[in-house]
Amino acid sequence: MNEGQTHMKRTIWINDGAYLFKAAPERFDYLKLKHELEKGAGATFAECYYFGAQSMSTSAQDSFNKWLKCAPPIGPKMILKLSPLKNMHMDCPHCGVGYERQMQKGVDVGIVTMMLQLAARNRYDQLVLTSGDGDFANAVEYVKQLGKSFCLAGFKDSVSPDLQCFADTMLWLDELWEKVRKVPGVGGETESATAGLGKETGA
Repeated sequence: MNEGQTHMKRTIWINDGAYLFKAAPERFDYLKLKHELEKGAGATFAECYYFGAQSMSTSAQDSFNKWLKCAPPIGPKMILKLSPLKNMHMDCPHCGVGYERQMQKGVDVGIVTMMLQLAARNRYDQLVLTSGDGDFANAVEYVKQLGKSFCLAGFKDSVSPDLQCFADTMLWLDELWEKVRKVPGVGGETESATAGLGKETGA
């Protein structure tokens, strides 16, 4: 594929931050991940979106968020869509004892809204999604009905078959792991960006 064809294939990347935080075996580099996904999708990303949740602002989290927004070669240049974590009261089904648990709220709705709005406005030709949540299947099916192609990226043991069946291109992150994992002491990132190179706090 030549450069002109690559740029004609308008592609966006939507990333489910909580999915990668839970599914990745260890720390990874979002900038390297973006590069490998672009190669796998056969297109330079026109826009990249990071959806996540955080309970409170910390210096490490703020550094990570700032780094995500930076353009290459510093960072992956992602548009952040962050939702606050909500305190939920839960009762143990076995003993009945109540406890508080923080849960993300609104992230999945935000992802679905973004992919549908941009598709309806014809802002992309191809959607790249890093997630494994089968709840996105109906939205992805509609996106494909609008004539968009769908590239799904995830780990083999954590991607719902309900999503896999709609993928025009399947990128298994297990097979890309050695190229995207964070190697301690290697890389040009600054100390302030270290929190963003892999498993971030509060994702």
